Amino acid sequence: DTPKPGVYGIHAHDVDLPFLEDSGNMTVVGVKNIAGGGKVSEKDDPDGLTDAETVVTKKNANVSLTAFPEPNVAWPQDTPAWSASCGFWCLLGDHFIGDTEGQPSVTVNASDPDVIVVTSKCGASQKCIKVIVYDLDLAISKTDLTLKHDSDTELTVTAEPSSATATPTVQIKRNDIGAAAWPDWMNLLDGRGSINWKGRVAGTFKLRAKARIAGEEFFSPERDLTVEFPVFDQIIADDNVKAGMLSEWEATLNDCTLFPTNRLRERGFWVFLDTAGDNSYSCGNSIPGDWFLGPFVPIVSVDLGARPGPNLSDVAPNASGANYAVSSFHAHPPTTYLTNNLAGVPSQPDMNCDYSDNVTGIVYDYVTTPVPPGHPKDSPAEAKMSRNQRDISRE
Repeated sequence: DTPKPGVYGIHAHDVDLPFLEDSGNMTVVGVKNIAGGGKVSEKDDPDGLTDAETVVTKKNANVSLTAFPEPNVAWPQDTPAWSASCGFWCLLGDHFIGDTEGQPSVTVNASDPDVIVVTSKCGASQKCIKVIVYDLDLAISKTDLTLKHDSDTELTVTAEPSSATATPTVQIKRNDIGAAAWPDWMNLLDGRGSINWKGRVAGTFKLRAKARIAGEEFFSPERDLTVEFPVFDQIIADDNVKAGMLSEWEATLNDCTLFPTNRLRERGFWVFLDTAGDNSYSCGNSIPGDWFLGPFVPIVSVDLGARPGPNLSDVAPNASGANYAVSSFHAHPPTTYLTNNLAGVPSQPDMNCDYSDNVTGIVYDYVTTPVPPGHPKDSPAEAKMSRNQRDISRE
């Protein structure tokens, strides 16, 4: 058998003529280890390779490996000899770039996801090291979403080779004013391939895929995603909101009387969108304003109070949703029993209030604007806009 690598002293003599003798050294060169990519392997059996002897590199990031001789002498001619074997993704089996014959260092081709076992041999001695070439990516089919109305997108998670890559996790973090409250990456979902996903939390976000390979965590490039609040036209088109507005308008008309007292008032409520539940709109409790006595009433108002529900920055980026107050609503009273007109919509106080509350503003009023004195109660009326959208950059 070939002795182990090392330097051996040899002494020989003739058995009949002992004075005939000679001595010398014999050097047996073998492979001490393979090093590269921050890893060193002294394993000679591919089945014994562990994470400690595994180099992980991303696709197209070629890896340089070097074999070191034992003992520390020059390699014999045409050594070391390199070979590589791979898994499912192997098509051509050509895993090296350039000539490898007798080269102490070689470059492993990382053009495709793969699990490659690289072996370096010198005589009967060999050492092995594993190289995993991974492809980890996240694609988002639609990156600008709107709660409820345009909230569906498709996440495509690439994590190859699947044999060496644990089920990846999609992570999310805030990239808006709420980032101070939620600074860390948070797990959103697990899976690979195409995943249908619905945006239920408003804001601007970063998303990435995370996967564990050979005991280490690796991450895909980060992707941007924006989820906006709905706009005026989307909110007033909803059947629940329509019913609430008409009911409040009728109550406002009924509140306007001539006898026994000439009086009127505004009424209103908050409009909610519950993205954590059935993703539907609802109208909050009716809030009546103070009574104003006619026949001359230049200004009428109602105070809905502070906007209820969470601020944008209150909601974790990976939450299942929230019950957002997305709009204010109030109805202007008739001028049927007044001697003055009332300003039309949008009025500056209405716009100022909705801007301060950071909500869409809906005002129900007569089509005619400004509304003249003595205007009939049953005249055509409609929902009008005092502000279009809750702004995700302000909270």
